[in-house]
Amino acid sequence: MRERLLAAVRARATAGELQPMLSEAAQSEVDQLLEHAVIPRDLDAEIVYAVGTFYLVRSELRSDTEREQDRLVAAVLLAPLAVSRPHDLPETLLGWMEPVLQAYTQAGDTLAQIIGRSLVLAACMVLQQRLGEPDRHGLLAELTDQAVTLLPPGHETRPLALCAHGYALLLEGDPASIAGNTSDRAVAVFREAYEQLRPAAKV
Repeated sequence: MRERLLAAVRARATAGELQPMLSEAAQSEVDQLLEHAVIPRDLDAEIVYAVGTFYLVRSELRSDTEREQDRLVAAVLLAPLAVSRPHDLPETLLGWMEPVLQAYTQAGDTLAQIIGRSLVLAACMVLQQRLGEPDRHGLLAELTDQAVTLLPPGHETRPLALCAHGYALLLEGDPASIAGNTSDRAVAVFREAYEQLRPAAKV
């Protein structure tokens, strides 16, 4: 399944035709492929590159209001690869990524924090597709926990990472076991996210 989806997404990006890339079939392939990207405490770089490239090519072809959203998804997914393994990426892609990486650098992001942003986005996209389905192997909980670890308190993306981790904890394991300790951990994570989102009290 992974190889079939990977080939399909790559083929659509290579063909570079907008309408097929906007089809429900294409989006379904991308969504399913991204689920295969979740591995223990990390993302499959080959899949992330394919999905990121798909969104980038589609953003360059479209002129509607969704163009910027596609560009954002591509930038966040591809940024860790552009920083950690630039020699594996095409020069044209590195050129496109340069202002994105400059913006992260100006924001004070380290490589770990850039990776954390990517983990959060991928996890949120997968969680959105699962719509409450259990995460029997706990991979999403591990992935979002890694994102929380990489994003320090005060980082703009940490509250989102915490919310994703809390939701992933609720989906972890067998549905019958989602209670007790697991839900207590999730509540504690959601509470931390709320505290970081709450405006500081005026003295």
